[in-house]
Amino acid sequence: MYRSRHLAVLQRRREWFQRPVEIHSVMWWVPDGHLPTAAEGMARLALLNEHGPGQDAFTFRDFRDPVDAPA
Repeated sequence: MYRSRHLAVLQRRREWFQRPVEIHSVMWWVPDGHLPTAAEGMARLALLNEHGPGQDAFTFRDFRDPVDAPA
């Protein structure tokens, strides 16, 4: 992708897209066997936008280790 004609398009992406104002993706530790719902994801995203990163909701930039993660 980065060594083809796609690169020229990717380099111009800022002409067509605006940076999001709010955080638009979230991560959190999930216990083995649990399948998170969309509603749970939206709740975690709201938590992250309202309170910033923490153990319950974080991003790649503010990653949290699973030390206190649910088992």
